[in-house]
Amino acid sequence: MTIAAFIAISLAIIISGLMAVYLGKRWQFWFNFSLTSYYQIVYWAVVIMAGFSIVLSRLSENISTYWLPLILNNVCAIMICGVFMSLIFDIGRWISKKRLKPQLATKVVYILGVFSLFYYGHEMAIEPSVVNYQVKIDKRAKVNKLRIVQLSDIHINDMTSSDRIQEMVDKVNQLNADFIVITGDTLDRRLQPFTEKGFDKQFQQFKSKYGTYIIFGNHEYLNIKEENNHEQDIIN
Repeated sequence: MTIAAFIAISLAIIISGLMAVYLGKRWQFWFNFSLTSYYQIVYWAVVIMAGFSIVLSRLSENISTYWLPLILNNVCAIMICGVFMSLIFDIGRWISKKRLKPQLATKVVYILGVFSLFYYGHEMAIEPSVVNYQVKIDKRAKVNKLRIVQLSDIHINDMTSSDRIQEMVDKVNQLNADFIVITGDTLDRRLQPFTEKGFDKQFQQFKSKYGTYIIFGNHEYLNIKEENNHEQDIIN
């Protein structure tokens, strides 16, 4: 293990632990949890496991290629949304000089806030959007301008639909690209969904004047020791 990897893992563990302790205590306050000794142990065990979900998701990749990491990643996302809502409520309580108190209305608003944040983040993650940049290069060339379309972090997996990929392809083709560059994490750990669902045929629909180019990200390499998922299989 490299020093950088050790530092990253250590930071993830520390941050996960702090998040779990903070949320556990704030949930007890905002939801009026009065737990006896046995239920207190169960409560903190669940909160701590949820807090360490991002670390557990990485460890679970050796057990499950998709579903378990997906569930744990979603749990982590909900925990992060919980941190944001807890901070908002704590700031509101401080500003109101503790007049904001745990009651039915605050509980409902808290829960709705957490799941609204989660839903918004999920939609932002899966909905393709177009962002335009104009770059001026002070060099002579045989062309006045080039339009380069970059795609990144598509993360194709078992949940990816043909409609979503077709929407992406159509949006790209409407941009009339001179070059298309796909810059990593096209797959999410496994090649199988890409080929079995016919996404390779949809990718062949990309239209660009001078060519379409693709490189790998880290997610293409996560399971290259598995059969039919080796690096050469993915390249092919």
